[in-house]
Amino acid sequence: MGRSNINNKAVFLDRDGVINKNIYYKDSNEWESPRKTSDFYLLDGVVESLQELQENNYLLFIVTNQPSYAKGKTSLKSLQEIIELTDKTMKNNNINIIKTYCSFKHKDSIYKEFLTPCEYRKPKIGSLVDAKENYKIILENSWMIGDRDTDIECGLKAKTKTIKINNKQEKNNKYAFYNVKNLQEAKNKILAYSGKY
Repeated sequence: MGRSNINNKAVFLDRDGVINKNIYYKDSNEWESPRKTSDFYLLDGVVESLQELQENNYLLFIVTNQPSYAKGKTSLKSLQEIIELTDKTMKNNNINIIKTYCSFKHKDSIYKEFLTPCEYRKPKIGSLVDAKENYKIILENSWMIGDRDTDIECGLKAKTKTIKINNKQEKNNKYAFYNVKNLQEAKNKILAYSGKY
C-alpha cells in the first residue's frame, strides 16, 4: 500500500458498466448495478486491460455509487459482498485495486442515515481528493473512466483526464477527453497518450 509508482499516476474506474455488466431489473425497468453476487459478470477484456494499465505503472482505484440499499432494492450485506467479490476477482488475476471508494447514499434514500449529501458520491470528488492526499496521486496525470455523465463531471472537477464508455444505455459526452466503446479501447487511449507526459 505504501509503495507508490514512479509517476504517482492513477486510473479511477467506475465499476458497473466499466468493469462488470449492468443488469436489467424488471421491477424498476432500468439497467442497474448488480443487487447480488450471482448477478456480477465481468465484461470482456477487463482483466487484460487492467493488467496492462498496472504493468504501465498506473495505480488502480474503483470509485462507485451504490444506492440500491438506500432505495430499498437490496440489502447492504449484498452490496458489501459484491464489493468483496470484485476485489477477490481482481486479486485472483494479479490486479491490485489500491482502494475501492463507495458511496451508499442517495437523495431519495428511505433511510435517513443514507440520505445525501455525501462527499464520496460522484460527481463530488471526495474519493479522488482522498487518493491524492493518501496515495500522493497527481490527478493531472491521472484518468477517470466511467459510463455516466456524473463520472465525467467528477473527473473534470478533480482535473483528471476523462474517458466515457458508451454502452447501449449511454451516449457520448462532449466534455470527455475520449469517448470509447469499452475498457479495452480506454486502455489503448491511455497508453497511447502516456508518451506525451
